[in-house]
Amino acid sequence: MIEISLNRASPTEARAVYEQGTRALRAISAEVGDYSQRLLADGTTTATRLATAKSVPEAMDLMTAFSKRTFEEHLQQMSRIAGMVASASETQTRACQTLYQNFWSPRLG
Repeated sequence: MIEISLNRASPTEARAVYEQGTRALRAISAEVGDYSQRLLADGTTTATRLATAKSVPEAMDLMTAFSKRTFEEHLQQMSRIAGMVASASETQTRACQTLYQNFWSPRLG
């Protein structure tokens, strides 16, 4: 028979885990916001240059450069964000496991 008893889990511990997760999500959100702003500014600049292009080949060169640049930056940014998410998930999982172990104490008897 397994008897489960509740230990005194510190509310401070639970709050720390929650705050740690919140900080990680805010950092990810800020990173995505910054990337979106940079992408919008780059797109606006490219559109302005495209509107003033004097020939079709010049416009094609501008679009090709923009496409290459944004594709490479997008891959780099998504890799960075994926790393942040993975790190936050790993940290939160460990913190929640510790909190769980401190809160629940299964006893075999």
